[in-house]
Amino acid sequence: MKIYTLKFAQPHGAGETIHFEAFDLPEALMLAHREAATRDAELWDGETRLCAIRRSKDVPLRRSPIVAAPDIDTDVAA
Repeated sequence: MKIYTLKFAQPHGAGETIHFEAFDLPEALMLAHREAATRDAELWDGETRLCAIRRSKDVPLRRSPIVAAPDIDTDVAA
């Protein structure tokens, strides 16, 4: 499995960052969209930005959590 990074946008600087495992890019994109159901985020593969997820404030969506990869920290960027 490959490790991907989901970076959440904050209005005034760096936001939360989550590292997670997925078998392939389609699965990573699906998990990223679920986790970023109510906020903007970017999906990364190492140093490569794969996509930006932008959410409308008018559309309520369900959110399901991503389980962090073993031995990978989920942290808030400074």
